[in-house]
Amino acid sequence: MTFFVIVQLTIVGTALGFCVGGAVVHRLRLRRNRRREQAHRWAASVVLDAGADLDTAGQALAGLPESLLADVLQHLCSDTTGESQRRLHVVSQHAGLTHRIERMSRRMSWRRRIQAAHLLMLLPADAPERQLLLCDAHPQVRARAIESLAPAAAEEYADLLLGALAHHSPAVSAAAQHALVRGGVHCVPRIVEQLQRALDGELEPEVAVRLVEVAAELPDPALAAPLLEFVQHDDDRLRSLLAGCLGSGLFPDAGDFLALLLLDQNPDVRAEAARSVGAGVLYELAPGVGRLLSDAHWQVRREAGASLAQLGPIGKLVLRSHLDDVDPFARDMAMHMLGQLSGLDSGSVGAQRWVTA
Repeated sequence: MTFFVIVQLTIVGTALGFCVGGAVVHRLRLRRNRRREQAHRWAASVVLDAGADLDTAGQALAGLPESLLADVLQHLCSDTTGESQRRLHVVSQHAGLTHRIERMSRRMSWRRRIQAAHLLMLLPADAPERQLLLCDAHPQVRARAIESLAPAAAEEYADLLLGALAHHSPAVSAAAQHALVRGGVHCVPRIVEQLQRALDGELEPEVAVRLVEVAAELPDPALAAPLLEFVQHDDDRLRSLLAGCLGSGLFPDAGDFLALLLLDQNPDVRAEAARSVGAGVLYELAPGVGRLLSDAHWQVRREAGASLAQLGPIGKLVLRSHLDDVDPFARDMAMHMLGQLSGLDSGSVGAQRWVTA
């Protein structure tokens, strides 16, 4: 009997413990959410109200936990520019957060430095700690610092970002690629210079590929001429990247270059070229894409069929002309794509063709 009572008391005590613990956690969560909302209101008043007292706002925010304050200011800083961002930097300094970031950026522990790198954009533009974090010896710290760069700062650090493309760590090189793409037109002049170096063979093949990947993501006409120089490059990956972006409409005489790439010896290049013909709606290349329906590689045939489907009536006409192709692969792909376009399956298309004959 005593054992049964002890078990019951244990169960009741455990249940009460869960209830009390849950209530405490819930109250703490509500308190933290209220403080977060309050911090957002104070910080937003700094951004939206040019007459707000920065000293008062800094003192009010200084009473918040540093982790909460850092999170609020970092998100706001990433969405602001110009005078609003400068005011947030001042508030961060008055609240003591800037000094904390500077201290963490010089710590021996890379985990502390990565916390500082996460808050990089809260540092003043001329802070030496920015350069320290962007050139940190630890790849995770360096990658996080690069990811934290504001798009407007990409132009200032363009040389550093382009140099990071050659870093041995994939995290650092990928972060540099994303930062350059976010930087947009501001980084284009330096990218053009590096593309010329790649053409001259001054860059390692992997670095050249990463550079062309960045250039292919930037819709800037200034990049068209240097990118077109890669049309006969020895590296299959570079030709494939070029073929993939020729359908964007930014390249003069893109059809002439795609006609050449449709005959490339590499199947990946041919597949990308066929896809770009459809994306760019280049009707004059429809016959050349049609010839790829009998390509030895399935992916090339698939991209060729999809491209012809994008070319409207002209593409359909080319597909129908291959229904009697001597190559069974071409016939199958033509029937498959026409079936998709008409809402029928391949067998129905074949039956319809037999009845028409």
